[in-house]
Amino acid sequence: MNKRTLEEGLDKELKKKLEELNKNEIGTEAYTKAADAFCKLHQRKIEETKTGLEVNKMALTIAQAELDAEKAKLEMAATKDGARQAKKDRWIKIGLGVLEIGVPAALYAVFMNKGFKFEETGTYTSATLKNMFGRLKANK
Repeated sequence: MNKRTLEEGLDKELKKKLEELNKNEIGTEAYTKAADAFCKLHQRKIEETKTGLEVNKMALTIAQAELDAEKAKLEMAATKDGARQAKKDRWIKIGLGVLEIGVPAALYAVFMNKGFKFEETGTYTSATLKNMFGRLKANK
């Protein structure tokens, strides 16, 4: 018997017993029997309700555990993606740092070579080459 028909059957029986209880006079043996039957049925309905609530509570607990597991999986994936992104960012910063140092150094080297070749043939020294030498010297 499924749960719905069981509840409906208990409700119908409770109504019948309540009507039977109302038909009898208080204090008679028939009234006492009807009251006992009504109390037993009502107690049975309370137990069925408690059982249903416990089943629902267990289902909610299981669903919550499944949601927590899924949340942990997503957090783990996000952490892995975050670590990958952090590693990628770190390498980009290193590459940019190398370029910040390497490109100006290469440009200075090219212009210095051209300046040296220019000054090889004559006694003329340019202010640009002098400034470049000044910038290449180690400063504190």
